[in-house]
Amino acid sequence: MMHTHIVAWACLAVTPMLTEATAVVARRALLAGVCGGLSCCPGWREVRPPSVLAMVEPEAVRGGTALSSWGQPWSNTCAWSSNPPPLKAAAASLPCWLEGSWHVQSSIQDVTFPLGRKFISDTVPGVRMASILMLPNVGNTPNFDVSFIRGRDGAVYGDQSARAQALLEAFWPQARVVSAEQTAQIGRTLLWYEAPSRRGGRKQQSVDLRMCSSEGQLLSQGRRYFAQQVFQQDNVEQGVRGYYMVLDSFERDGEHKVRWTQRIAAFLQPTDSLYMDALGKPVALYDYVYTMSPLDRQASKSCGTKDTMS
Repeated sequence: MMHTHIVAWACLAVTPMLTEATAVVARRALLAGVCGGLSCCPGWREVRPPSVLAMVEPEAVRGGTALSSWGQPWSNTCAWSSNPPPLKAAAASLPCWLEGSWHVQSSIQDVTFPLGRKFISDTVPGVRMASILMLPNVGNTPNFDVSFIRGRDGAVYGDQSARAQALLEAFWPQARVVSAEQTAQIGRTLLWYEAPSRRGGRKQQSVDLRMCSSEGQLLSQGRRYFAQQVFQQDNVEQGVRGYYMVLDSFERDGEHKVRWTQRIAAFLQPTDSLYMDALGKPVALYDYVYTMSPLDRQASKSCGTKDTMS
């Protein structure tokens, strides 16, 4: 059953996030295939080779011709493997000014189906409830809290299991997380929740979320951070597997607040009948903007300003 609020958003003329590049994709080769290099993306000349990351304008991606999972190293392990290998290293570290607890206000910017609605079914990530743990109810705009912690290595990371729990209960108030855990396997989260089922009544279900790729880069003299993560998600009891990319941009807004923009690109699985027709391109794009306000302290003033990669 497709959620009507997703279709409704696709039909509205909502002003999208087009004022600056807000998406990160792995490998400069991908950008080269779009526009022949960074010169076609104004505003990103501070991205210096030999960076392995490149910025793509959302306007270019929106047409469905720029972004493709085919040829990406994570495509073979995430889309074609029933048991993706674990990440060899922890997820990309975050800037130190994100450390701490934050109150987040959300707003939806756009929902688009770049290749047309014939590619959309109830197995596409984002159509079913909780089919994207990072955005479990597309169209809803709740407030919620998130935290970023400093690890033993001194780097700042997000707690993926805690964030998944907070997002699920905020975006889907009728759901209750029973348990969420970060496994010993890097980048893997197991979550059990109880929520209304399609057949009536409440039912306990589980999600197996695996991170296939994680990359990030700090820019704008340390005030802006871009991250790209690719996930394979199994909604076990439903027998549904999803494959999607999360593109996040965090930018310091004044002395204390952070502007967080997000694009989630949903792809078809190789088992889908239209997989070859999609050519590896996203069939659904979900754009959100979040305003983050610190809960426990002021934004860090001790962070360096040098542009770095992780």
